[in-house]
Formats: sequence, C-alpha cells, structure tokens
Amino acid sequence: MHTVPFAYLGACSVIMESFTPERWLDVVETYRVTKAFLVPAMWAAVAQSPSLAARDLDSLTFAISGGAPCPIVVIKALQAHGMAFAEGFGMTETAPGAACLQPEDVLEHSGSIGRPVPHMDFRLVDQSGHEVPVGEVGELTVRGPNVFVGYWDDPVATEEAFDDGWFHTGDLGVVDEDGFYRLVDRLKDMIITGGENVYPIEVEQVIYEHPDVVEVAVVGVPDDQCGELVIGIVVTTQNSDLTGDTLVRWTRERIAHYKAPRRIEFVTELPPQCDWQNTQTRTAPHGWRRPSLCEQVTS
Repeated sequence: MHTVPFAYLGACSVIMESFTPERWLDVVETYRVTKAFLVPAMWAAVAQSPSLAARDLDSLTFAISGGAPCPIVVIKALQAHGMAFAEGFGMTETAPGAACLQPEDVLEHSGSIGRPVPHMDFRLVDQSGHEVPVGEVGELTVRGPNVFVGYWDDPVATEEAFDDGWFHTGDLGVVDEDGFYRLVDRLKDMIITGGENVYPIEVEQVIYEHPDVVEVAVVGVPDDQCGELVIGIVVTTQNSDLTGDTLVRWTRERIAHYKAPRRIEFVTELPPQCDWQNTQTRTAPHGWRRPSLCEQVTS
C-alpha cells in the first residue's frame, strides 16, 4: 500500500521489525519521518506514551491509519501533537485500498471511512440486493479495476462473493448526502437484542471516550428472553476505580439504552486472537464472526 509508491517516487522507507511505541518514536525522531502508517491499536499506544509530549515530531506531517476504525479520542490526541491524520479503508480483496478520509475531513466526518478512491464504485444494498436510500444501513458492495477476480481454486466461494460484478464486502454501512461512507459493523457481528439491531463498533466508539478506558470489545451473548445481550469487555487505565455499573450509566447518557451494555466485564488485556482493532476471523466468503472471546464471556 505504501512501500511500492514511496519506492516509485524515490522516497526512503523505514520499516521496523517489531513495534513498541517508544522505539517507534525513536525512529521518527532519528530518521525525520514525514509520513507514517500504523493500525489503530498502535496509534493508541503512541498517543498514550508518557514521552510523547517531549518528542520532536515536527517532521511527521501525515499520520495514516487503517485496518479498523480509529477511536476519535486517539485521533484528537495525535492532532494535538501537530499530526495531520488520515484514515484508509480496504481489504485484501480490493488490493487493498478502497476509500480514504482526508485530514481536512477527519473531524467533521469522524467515524467515516471517507469517499471511494479513484476508479472505485461503492453501493449499499439490502438482503435482496437492492440499493438502499441515503442514511439507511446496507451491506457495502464494491467494484473497480483493483478488485480481485476470485478466491484461489474456490469457484463456489467466488460465486457467492460476487453479484453482477459487485463484490460483497460483508461490511454494513451508511452513506450521507455528501458521499461519505460510515461502516457500522461487520454483517456477522451485528447484535440483535429484543428485536433491535446493535452495531458493536458504534458502542465501542462511545465507550472509548471514557478517560479510564484503554481498550474495549462489545459482543453479543445468547439470552433466552432478548435473543442476545450486549456485553462490554473493558481494559482500564492503571489504578482506575471505574466500576461496571458506573460505566453502563455513563454509556446510557450518550447512546440509546438498548445499545448500551447490560454489563461490563473487566480484564487486564484483550486476548491477541481477539484484537478488535485489527483481527477478524473468516468463516464464509463474505461473512465474519467475532472470535473466541464471545464464547469465553458466555461460559
């Protein structure tokens, strides 16, 4: 996504073998890095670094994030240090770039993946394949010259993934009047509680705004009465005295009650296989599910 274009332009690329926020800050200062790409969990670690305020990051003019929606609080923290923040959206199947949210739009359209990149077409459709109106939730389908031609040696999966040339991404989203797309969640991650649709990403973005929250995963667990219950799995800051009831009430003040978690469970860290910022587990050509943390909560 970045190394080849930079090489084409004659730019120098600095590639780290492993990531820690302090080492990354060292590299930016040493090599006077001008543009940097990290996934949201890495940007969050940089934003929380105790040495960030003392670092000389004047060279870094463009901070690029991708892989998952970046929490708004992280974006604001990085902007406060002079970084022009941009977000990208793509998939392996789109090789990989599909949309971009430019720095001038990142706050006004926070939570959006931006607009399609050149030569890409986007369309949101319902379960019958019909395009949905502006402002309504539908599955994102895409087409363009960068979209792959099919899954290797799997014609059945390929046929299921495409509809008249449009690739089904498995992402649910909405588009506004200005053409900015916002993903509300993965099709398979949607929680249905008491007949209402709840999109975990929307709830997670709200909970991330609490100053004591470091990481959060929102999942649905089976319930005989409601079908599913909304549960929040939270990592807090060190020495925080935040309670589950307090966080539930705080969330309900900012979002519809049925969307807020019924309960909060605190953990010291989210399991690596359940890295909600970056990792998804494939179960179908255009269907995904949250990994084993859901089963851990249920048990």
